[in-house]
Amino acid sequence: MSLAVPGIMASEGWDDHNRSKRYTARDFAKAYLDSCEPDAILFTMGDNDTFPLWYVQEVEGY
Repeated sequence: MSLAVPGIMASEGWDDHNRSKRYTARDFAKAYLDSCEPDAILFTMGDNDTFPLWYVQEVEGY
C-alpha cells in the first residue's frame, strides 16, 4: 500500500503538489483585506486563512 501512493503520483507527473496557477487562497486573502478598514485587527480561524494573509502582505505587499 505504501508503495502505491508514490507510484500513482509518479504516473500522474507529481501534479498533485504543483501549486502554479492556483490562486484561490491568495484571492480570498486579498478579499479579506479589502473588507477591512486601514489598521484593522483581523481574527482568522487557522492556518488556511493566516498563511495566505501573511503571503499577500509580506511577499506581494498588498
